[in-house]
Amino acid sequence: GRRGKQKRSAAGRDEGEYEVVDGVRRVKPYVFTFETSAKQRWYGRSVISVFTEEFGGPPEQYFRDALRVGLIRVNGEIVSPDYAVKQHDKLSHKVHRHEPSTRGAVVIVGDTADAVAVSKPASMPMHACGSYRFNSLIHVVSKELGLRDLHVVHRLDKLTSGLAVLAKNATRAAELAVEIKTHETRKTYLARLKGRFPSPALHNLPTLPEPSTAPPPPPPKRLRGASGPPGAAEADMAREPVGHPVGGGGG
Repeated sequence: GRRGKQKRSAAGRDEGEYEVVDGVRRVKPYVFTFETSAKQRWYGRSVISVFTEEFGGPPEQYFRDALRVGLIRVNGEIVSPDYAVKQHDKLSHKVHRHEPSTRGAVVIVGDTADAVAVSKPASMPMHACGSYRFNSLIHVVSKELGLRDLHVVHRLDKLTSGLAVLAKNATRAAELAVEIKTHETRKTYLARLKGRFPSPALHNLPTLPEPSTAPPPPPPKRLRGASGPPGAAEADMAREPVGHPVGGGGG
């Protein structure tokens, strides 16, 4: 089934506290509150069923204990596990977060009036996601390099190291995004290999064609009688993985 997501809401902190030992950056554990508004499909369901069935991760007893001591609240109030969720309810979940560590320094490679280029190490996500918040590039650049309110122009996967361009204002971010989309500015990926190719003739293999700049085809229309409500497939594709910390099962 579909999994719920909760918005992140900093509990009195907008910066992490780091410890860097032998090149490994660790975020000191901290208290954090996730918040979300009740979804229509939750109306009339017990709050315990919403957390156990929508978010998963910890066992049901954890959520019951969290409700009992007030770590999980509805509209800021402690409620029983049988409380029926209603429209306009605000659900919150306070957790003690332990983020995964990252390795490698972030260094400024170029700096202009409206953009900055930095080296992103492997193991570090570009922005807050999943179990990562403060151990993400945008937060590390803000905390360690003093560059705040930057805009992500393009993304590199967490496990990919390389050059990341961050804009200093929304206008320049939009311009750079268009340049990348139209191939006026291009990204190049390099692979570091260990060992030898099995054949010296591999370098003569044909290269792949340039990606098409034509707009993608429209999504297929939903067939009448298909299972699930309209939009269910899109929601499933956008959901966060099971065990995400919104339900207490992440870092």
